[in-house]
Amino acid sequence: MKKDINCPLCRNNNYSIFLKKKINQTDPTKLYGAANGIKNTQDLVKCKNCSLIYENPRLDEQLIIDGYVNSNEDGHDTQYHLRVKSFYKAISKIKDKLPKDPNILDIGSAGGAFIEASLKHGFKNVEGIEPSKHLYQRAIQRNLKMFNGDLKEFIKKNDKKFDLVCYWDVIEHLADPKKELELSKKILKDNGLILINFPDIGTIQAKIFGKNFWWIISVHLVHFTKKTMSKLLQLVGYKTIHVSRHWQYLEIGYLIEIAIRLNFIGAVTLNKLIPKFVKKIPIAYYASQTTILGRLN
Repeated sequence: MKKDINCPLCRNNNYSIFLKKKINQTDPTKLYGAANGIKNTQDLVKCKNCSLIYENPRLDEQLIIDGYVNSNEDGHDTQYHLRVKSFYKAISKIKDKLPKDPNILDIGSAGGAFIEASLKHGFKNVEGIEPSKHLYQRAIQRNLKMFNGDLKEFIKKNDKKFDLVCYWDVIEHLADPKKELELSKKILKDNGLILINFPDIGTIQAKIFGKNFWWIISVHLVHFTKKTMSKLLQLVGYKTIHVSRHWQYLEIGYLIEIAIRLNFIGAVTLNKLIPKFVKKIPIAYYASQTTILGRLN
């Protein structure tokens, strides 16, 4: 059963309707997971105080977490090598802003692609946190340092401090992003850094597609713009020091599969027409994702 919530950013309860759901789906294992995402299953509202767009009403936070823990993530991990390539290039953009050989914690690591990309850059002290049992096992098979759980559980079992904490395509999946970022401060060193990469609903692409924007799917509970994300960082105690677009590499066939799942017009036909060898070709693309780097004040 879904329940009404206040704005996850400013805690206000004054909003306008942004989008009404068309499909009644409440099974957490179908709604959530790194490889999941169903359109038209959410009621979205826009806060009249801070302009944040978020799901309301929404399932209980623990049900959402359980969905991620038990979801099947085979599809997500098929593009692992290209995710490593994407992260390697993304790290290159911010490397000069990091301390030498930083201690890095990646939260929501999936199969460990960011960790591997960091190791390729020569960073030695990199580890991750992943709630999905399935993806955690994939990371362990790759001999990557990974904790199965969430940040709250990690802190209970560790007293480590980090130079950089990362949330790559994670913050929008969280029921309470503000509470999560408050928690992140406990594991950062003085002047520590936080990196957040998120689907940006304020881009030109998002405005053109409007309520059909491809990132409006069941796994995304909160939709940030650069302005609302900067506001979140400011409220928690971080100063924004870097903002950039995030480009990724994925195979053409994989992107077409996503387009089919999201009911893009012509995607099924395109899938039939394109030869298999073409589908295996990786391409670089920008899909309205923004990377923000903040420093703890």
